[in-house]
Amino acid sequence: MLIPYEGKTVYAANHPIDFRMGIDSLTGLINRELKGNIHDGSLYVFHNKAKDKIKIFFWDRNGFVSYYKRLEGGCKFKVKLSLGQISSITYEDLDCLLAGVEPIHIERKYLEHEA
Repeated sequence: MLIPYEGKTVYAANHPIDFRMGIDSLTGLINRELKGNIHDGSLYVFHNKAKDKIKIFFWDRNGFVSYYKRLEGGCKFKVKLSLGQISSITYEDLDCLLAGVEPIHIERKYLEHEA
């Protein structure tokens, strides 16, 4: 993936947004909901009502970076809806979302280090 999110928090909107909203409108939404520092490098993920478009943006040193992905052929992103406007998600959940896989159906196995 082209998005450098190692060590960054990932936030996802739990409800669709109007995709005509630009960065200024989205940062206003984030400031109202999270009351955090929009310039800390965290990633913010938004989807449209049809669940076929995703916007991701973040602050990178001296400006905002915006990524946009649109699915074709009737495909939909597997967006998990929950209470509140914006919630934190894991890197694995973001990868699954962008790949079109539901994170809830992924079995994660972790290997223990042998001593």
